[in-house]
Amino acid sequence: MQHILLATDLEPTAANVAAFALAIADNFKAKLTVYHLFGKPTLTIGSDSDEIREDRVEKHMKEFIGDLRGPNMTDVVVDFKAEIDYPGDGILKEIEEGDYDLLVIGLREAKAGGNQFSSLAYRLIREAETSVLAIPPQADFKGIAEIIFATDLDHADEVVLEQLQEWRQNMSADLYVVNVHENDKEAEAARKVMSKWRDRYASRPNMHFELMEGDFESDIGAYVNQRGGDMLVMQSHVRGFFKHMFTHSSASDVAHVIEVPLLVMRGED
Repeated sequence: MQHILLATDLEPTAANVAAFALAIADNFKAKLTVYHLFGKPTLTIGSDSDEIREDRVEKHMKEFIGDLRGPNMTDVVVDFKAEIDYPGDGILKEIEEGDYDLLVIGLREAKAGGNQFSSLAYRLIREAETSVLAIPPQADFKGIAEIIFATDLDHADEVVLEQLQEWRQNMSADLYVVNVHENDKEAEAARKVMSKWRDRYASRPNMHFELMEGDFESDIGAYVNQRGGDMLVMQSHVRGFFKHMFTHSSASDVAHVIEVPLLVMRGED
């Protein structure tokens, strides 16, 4: 990974989201671009010019990133960009035109009976042509020592598993590969794939493979909490999970999944 895009809303939780982005950039020796978009301005007499607004926002971003950079992060290359555009369109355009390996975004505070996926977050996870790391507001940065990969055990997940080797190594983290199956037929097929993966990565002691029976949407969050994981990883099309998360009437059975950072990785080669 060489280039990370941090899309920030400059809200009170923005500094915490930026702390994750900075730490990852530092561990991967990657460049970080801090990016803020504000909607197209209302045309009123006496309003500031676009250039003045952009300069003001860039100054703000530099200040809060400067406060977060510790003495060990002085080598992290950070760029700042502020532009006039609607957030969804602008972020997707920046990803398309740039050469980014990861998009980092913050999630919103969940309301009672709801979840933390705004329409913008859902759109970015669905449409961005790169992996997306979504940080919930309650996830204070304390390092990433345990990564949990929730897998469907298909070919796309094999690609993700290979990509996660870089994360495991650079973050000095343990990687837990977990499959949630619903019946005996699925369990038998899962055991065969897991056995193959265990053999392939047998020389790596900080990789762990686990099978569990249950319902994915309701049980994977409980597993993450019990495990004490620092980051949950899924590939972008896993069981239509994100559509379910976004459209469910109350989302009470799945909202607790997103209590740790969620890394959504593309399964394509």
